[in-house]
Amino acid sequence: MEEPSPLERAVTDFLGDQGPCSTADLPGLIGYERKPVAAAVDRLQRRLVLTTAGAQERPQGWPAVVVDLMARRYADQLRRLPKPETARVELAALVLGSAGELSAADLAAVIGLTRKEAGAALDLLVEDGTARRQDEEGFALYRRSRRRAS
Repeated sequence: MEEPSPLERAVTDFLGDQGPCSTADLPGLIGYERKPVAAAVDRLQRRLVLTTAGAQERPQGWPAVVVDLMARRYADQLRRLPKPETARVELAALVLGSAGELSAADLAAVIGLTRKEAGAALDLLVEDGTARRQDEEGFALYRRSRRRAS
């Protein structure tokens, strides 16, 4: 994960110290221009550092979005992330469970993996009995297994 910029650090430090804040008020409170702060908030939301925590009515115009630190807002629901291989297998199981049948290329397209990573995750599902593999002409199809792995 990339290091936060000085502006991103200013946003997270302010929210950490002061609590949730509207995106309308935040630039003035941390001493930066509105557009760069909005871009920093967007980046921090994409990285799951910040989350939307409500709306603040304004005297004029639209309500402003209130942002907060994800770790504070959802501390009771957050847990350590699994290892990448474990996460890929969990995602593969969810997608296969929903689709019923897919190829490694299908899985790669859906969750942003390489075909090699997707195939490895699906093969692990075959090993544990969650999936069945059927080799077709030049590719493999994976199907949900009728029996569940124990």
